[in-house]
Amino acid sequence: MRFFGLFLAVVAMAHSANAALLSTWNFDSNANAVVASGVTGTGTAFTNVGTAGSNGINGSISSQRWATATNVTNSSAAPGDSKYNKFSFTNTGANPYRLTNLSLDLARVNGTGSNLIKVLVTQQIGAGDEDEVFTATSNSATLSAKGDSLGDVALLASGETVTYRFYYSRTGSVTGALIDNIQLNGDLVPEPASMAIFGLLGVGAAARRFRRKK
Repeated sequence: MRFFGLFLAVVAMAHSANAALLSTWNFDSNANAVVASGVTGTGTAFTNVGTAGSNGINGSISSQRWATATNVTNSSAAPGDSKYNKFSFTNTGANPYRLTNLSLDLARVNGTGSNLIKVLVTQQIGAGDEDEVFTATSNSATLSAKGDSLGDVALLASGETVTYRFYYSRTGSVTGALIDNIQLNGDLVPEPASMAIFGLLGVGAAARRFRRKK
């Protein structure tokens, strides 16, 4: 069992070493995704769902950062609301990706003091459930980095698509949001390593059953 634990530790370290940028949305010229070099996948544009002037980012100001046109009015946005922004990333390779973290630059439009812009970010893989990932907040008009870990259990299999949705709310006199430099990061999971893990798990379970019989 010592060997088994050591093997898992080595594989975990290898996965961490492979952590890399999958795709970014920096809005320098448009809202389309830029997939990182060496990554086998495709990304969709950052788009608004809902009518123009709704509670979703639907315009562009200041170096093509995407911003509300003074229309963030919800005080408590939640998953399932009808108006949001979204983008998707599809794994077009043969092996799965382990999704690790998502980050973005965020700032408020207008407002003073402690007034906040909030962005609730959700994740949905394939036709699965829409899960809350994290809530980013800003009470500054200056863009700053926000984000969080996506955990180690979110595997994006070959041919699967992950979708991220951005639901907005605000307090006080805030009228909109600025978002820029969204980055999706993950590891490529080599298939032989995955099979080795599952094989050793099976060996461990069999060994435990054998000892019980003795």
